[in-house]
Amino acid sequence: MAPSKPKKNTTTTPANPYAKLSYNIGSLNSKQSNSNKITTVKVAADNVFVSWSTRPGAKNVSSYLKPLKDHFELHCNDNGGVLMNTWKISGFLTRREFNQTDPLENKKLTGSPDAAWPWEAIVTLVPPQSDPSPTAVSVGKHVASTFTAFADESKVFGRNKVSFAFHRDASEAEPAPLSRYVVDDDVVQVVKIMYAKQHKKEDVLDNDDLLKSFFGDADRGRSLLEFEAWGSQDEY
Repeated sequence: MAPSKPKKNTTTTPANPYAKLSYNIGSLNSKQSNSNKITTVKVAADNVFVSWSTRPGAKNVSSYLKPLKDHFELHCNDNGGVLMNTWKISGFLTRREFNQTDPLENKKLTGSPDAAWPWEAIVTLVPPQSDPSPTAVSVGKHVASTFTAFADESKVFGRNKVSFAFHRDASEAEPAPLSRYVVDDDVVQVVKIMYAKQHKKEDVLDNDDLLKSFFGDADRGRSLLEFEAWGSQDEY
């Protein structure tokens, strides 16, 4: 069920085979100990990584990423998706507040214990047969370095010195489904971006292993995808 290998682009920047992902809205210095901390996981679904950023000095508070998200939303499709290829991310989604006793509970994780805004998930969809094959560490380090470079060059954070550093690979010993980390609507969006353009809907709905790798439960995945539009990216 893996997506077909994309054709080579004649430009110097390879085309990303996946469309951008939308995102949900939700005092630093350059020393690594005071940098925003990037955590990354490899999920059970093929070619999918999820990262998130934590504010320095606060274990349960998300970083302020709105300037980065705004720039991505405005420019991710410019020049054939150069920004997506440079940052190697497909978008900003919303983290899930995972309930160990009820893994299918669909609740947004807030940016801090007393906040209403959600904590962003930074999603990386890796083109099939990438060489070298990325890891959670390489993905997280790239996110941290590109976010730091953009913050420094663009001055979108004003006079504040903002930096990001890779913190850790938090992947499960047995990779968890994508739904362990992001809310259901966002899992649906990722599945459609990766499979709806090149695969028949009934083939995806009949593939229990594929659905489990995204939703944790095949029947849950079928119920969420059953009435979704399918086909060209332009359709959704």
